[in-house]
Amino acid sequence: MTRTVVLRVAALAILLLLVLFSVLILRTTSNLPDALVYFVNSQPTYFELQPALRQIPASDDEELVELLFEELRSGPTEAEQDAGLATLIPAGTQLLNASVDDGIATVDLSEEFEQGGGSSQMQGRLFQLFYTLTQPNGIDGVSLLIQGQPVRSFSGEGILVEQPWLREEQPVDPIW
Repeated sequence: MTRTVVLRVAALAILLLLVLFSVLILRTTSNLPDALVYFVNSQPTYFELQPALRQIPASDDEELVELLFEELRSGPTEAEQDAGLATLIPAGTQLLNASVDDGIATVDLSEEFEQGGGSSQMQGRLFQLFYTLTQPNGIDGVSLLIQGQPVRSFSGEGILVEQPWLREEQPVDPIW
């Protein structure tokens, strides 16, 4: 009889350990960052993109695009700012519409996205948007609209923008 009790207690202990282990695995994996948001790091003679890890709880591709853009617009955390990261997305820029079709994200941004100046800043702004949206997440390219109009030449700097802008055709780590 005591052997039966010992076996039951041991089985119960093993079951509790399995449940605890499962809960720990679920909590750990749910807290892992699942997206990268690219910010600009200014070096003395050039600019580069650096990814920042984020947890983005999106249920579909359109929501993912919206949440990633919001992270870009919000900018880096205080710790990321201390490490030299910044966003070039202008305050007031709004995401007017986002859709994803066949791996291409179409984003329609307000006119504030094009405002400002300096070719390096404008190039960085485009890189931030493009690389953030086309990380390994099923989005392969971006079509950019400003106020509903397709962008071919961006801002007063005249930066040419491919439509769609495909990730596979771009450098891995842009430096400009």
